[in-house]
Amino acid sequence: MSLNIKGIGTDISKVNRFSKYDVICRFLTEYELEIYRSYNNEKRMEYAASRWSAKESFVKASGKKSISFKDIEIRNDKQGKPYFVFNKNSEFTNIFLSISHEREYVVTFVILTL
Repeated sequence: MSLNIKGIGTDISKVNRFSKYDVICRFLTEYELEIYRSYNNEKRMEYAASRWSAKESFVKASGKKSISFKDIEIRNDKQGKPYFVFNKNSEFTNIFLSISHEREYVVTFVILTL
């Protein structure tokens, strides 16, 4: 199988940086905020860090620095695999996203193909 790779992006975020609700509201979508609110405090920080990191990885891979994080949403399929949903049209047809958690850090990796 041949992939036409358009971009690759990666990010690592420290989980404890995501403890302030007013900051989190600036980058999570309404859907993501609903899930965020359903978790306890420790899981909330991990969830917020993973969403920030995934969005940051997407921006790095796409080169679109002007895109709002509120226009990028991360959901999970029935098996738990994360995927992107965009509030505006995206030129990318295949986006591969990996999110990994460790107690203090979240790391994400995005590959964009045409």
